[in-house]
Amino acid sequence: MKSLGAALLSLSLVAACASLPEATPAGELDLTLREVVASRAYAINPETTEVSFVAGPSPAGLVHGRFAAFDGELTVNDALTGDAVLGTVLDVKSAEMQNEIFRDLLLGPGWFEADVWPEARFEGRLAGWAEDGSGIVKGTMTIRNIAREQAFRLILTCERVETCPERAVGFEGHMVLDRTEFGMTRMPGLIGRDVQITVTGQLIME
Repeated sequence: MKSLGAALLSLSLVAACASLPEATPAGELDLTLREVVASRAYAINPETTEVSFVAGPSPAGLVHGRFAAFDGELTVNDALTGDAVLGTVLDVKSAEMQNEIFRDLLLGPGWFEADVWPEARFEGRLAGWAEDGSGIVKGTMTIRNIAREQAFRLILTCERVETCPERAVGFEGHMVLDRTEFGMTRMPGLIGRDVQITVTGQLIME
């Protein structure tokens, strides 16, 4: 089984690209990644993937839950040059939380307002690679019909994936965004501005 030398995918969505580490050009692709990832499309496997979220000023968070419905695809146009495109869609209405009061708050005015804008989307292209082997994807995040330039890191792994790399690639990661930049301004003092999204699972070859 091939390994990328990393146990997980770190997927850190940041509000400012300046906070990302320096990246080498996308063409400087790690040899191990070339061996693992073919030039083809990978779809997010909903059966083995979970998307959860936490909002709040402390690690425990004040609002936490998961999105039950989502879709996405990573298209590697050329594994040798590192040309790759990522697109993801979250079904906001599929949010599940133990606290129904917080769920109504999250889906209502001042937050996602899911009845009006039921989806959140990200579309981006691989821009380069950081020293730790993570790929830096830059693109556009759209929430509540508000589009903002965003970036995140991407590391794939074959650990604990029996069919890797022939059929699937594992990943794990985190996104952090400033909700106020997308018009979600309700209760900033109590809940804070940052929303962290954690993604764990597998990409399967199409």
